[in-house]
Amino acid sequence: MILNGGLIDGKGGYAEKALVEIRGDRITRVDFAKAAKLESECLDVGKMTIMPGLIDAHVHLWGVRTMDYFQRLVVPEEINLLRATHDLNKLIDAGYTSIRDAGSRGGIFLRKGVNEGTLRGPRIKTPRLPICQTGGHLDIHFIPLEEAKKKSFCRIADGPDECRKAVREQFREGADYIKICVTGGLMGEKETPEETQFSAEEIKVIVEEANRKNRKVSAHAYGLCGAKKAVLLGVQLLEHGVFLDEELCEQMARKNVHLTPMLATIYKYVSEGEAHGGMPWVIERAKRVLETQVKSFQLAHRFGIRMAAGTDFNGAPMLSHGKNAIELELMVKAGLSPMEAITAATQIGSEVLEIDSEVGTIEPGKLADLIIVDGNPLENICILQDITKIKFVMKGGEILKTTLSDINKDYNG
Repeated sequence: MILNGGLIDGKGGYAEKALVEIRGDRITRVDFAKAAKLESECLDVGKMTIMPGLIDAHVHLWGVRTMDYFQRLVVPEEINLLRATHDLNKLIDAGYTSIRDAGSRGGIFLRKGVNEGTLRGPRIKTPRLPICQTGGHLDIHFIPLEEAKKKSFCRIADGPDECRKAVREQFREGADYIKICVTGGLMGEKETPEETQFSAEEIKVIVEEANRKNRKVSAHAYGLCGAKKAVLLGVQLLEHGVFLDEELCEQMARKNVHLTPMLATIYKYVSEGEAHGGMPWVIERAKRVLETQVKSFQLAHRFGIRMAAGTDFNGAPMLSHGKNAIELELMVKAGLSPMEAITAATQIGSEVLEIDSEVGTIEPGKLADLIIVDGNPLENICILQDITKIKFVMKGGEILKTTLSDINKDYNG
């Protein structure tokens, strides 16, 4: 298959006309000739744009369908898992060919279903269950502790020995990386976003145990003190980074610590939280930290920190999968160029997922992960939120969506 059209390569390159040749599951040729000579087997997509498959570097495959935490407690986990399979379909239809599950009970099973071809969905990286302390960010504070250990989307652990065991448990279940909560956030009823969680000894043990497996550790980190401690002790990725300062940004840039800022969720809570029945303490905190988050995002950009596009979406109506590209619009509003936002959702996202040798850019030798968009997102980044504009989705050489009549859906390379 040879495609001819506008091309965004994921590395910052753009051509009004380019040829992309695909053989089997790989990209074999990219010709940036401005007036590309059409070949007999070439599909000309006109003024549409060919670009890498999108990557959301922070989602939750929870399958929830309400913002009310109390209602979520009575839904069987099996129902949530079935709902999450539907969310995978919505992600593909929106042009997302890879995602990073930031913690869920069903992520490892959904990953297996996608990998074996049972489920239609993006490739998945997952930590299995995030690790947090008793009373920490993902603990469910308003129910008895023993019930919270069964119902929470986390593994509750306290003390170095228990933290070490928790890491080993996640790897035993098939985790691709480890996620920990080193500060409070929006969700926990009895916490603040600024507070520090986990001691230095606990974080050190977690990082040490992950290093034994040559795996990375990411840290949920709103507050500054917890974020600084995590970076100092070897965490390779910060999630959120709502309260950053220049000292921390300098350290992150020097150590090549990535950031997934997730502007979308806080923005959604502020603008739509009350209408969707969000918990009152979550809405209050979102309103309080919105401006600070944007300033931290801009500071991180100024220091050249590698920032991946992530949403924190979990399937609930306000945070529905398939609408993830709003993150790119918010990144642009906060100061990035459209090209920088797209790079955050392609090349940099692939770095965070540790699959950058295979996907994230359109270049010879990479897997044929690409989408065709009706229009040019460099001129209007918002078109990526319109699934009717996502005309074609290919993952690893397999066509998972097409509304282009000239493409045979049974193409096999």
